[in-house]
Amino acid sequence: MTAQPSPSKPRILVIDDEPLIADALRRVLRRKHDVTVANTGTEAAQLLDTQQSFDAIICDMFMPDMSGMELHERLSQSAPEVARRMLFTSGGAYTEQAQQFLNTMPDRFIQKPFDILKLSKRIAEFIESLK
Repeated sequence: MTAQPSPSKPRILVIDDEPLIADALRRVLRRKHDVTVANTGTEAAQLLDTQQSFDAIICDMFMPDMSGMELHERLSQSAPEVARRMLFTSGGAYTEQAQQFLNTMPDRFIQKPFDILKLSKRIAEFIESLK
C-alpha cells in the first residue's frame, strides 16, 4: 500500500509595511501555510504580476507607497481573480474613503492587533469560501 501524497499547504501572501508585523504573521502562519512576505504595495504588485497562485492575500490597508485599496484597484483591472483573494488589515485611523471601500468588501477585514487563533480560523474560512 502506497502512501497518499500530502496536500500542499495553502499559499498566503502577507503584505505589510511594518516588518515586525509581517514577520510575526509569517512565523505564525507558516505552520499551516506556505507564506510569502512583501513589505510594500509596489513589491507585492511586482510579485503578483509574475506569481498569482496565492490562495489568500493578507494586505495592510495603509502603506506609504501603495495602499491596500490602490493595490486592490490595480488588481481588479489586471487580475480580478487575484483581487478576489484579498483580505485587509489595519490598526485603526480609517479615512472616509477606507470606510467606503470596506463597506463594499463585506467580511474581508481583520482588525489589528490579531488574535492568532481567530486569524487562523478566518483565513481557513476565507480560503474555503473561494473554492
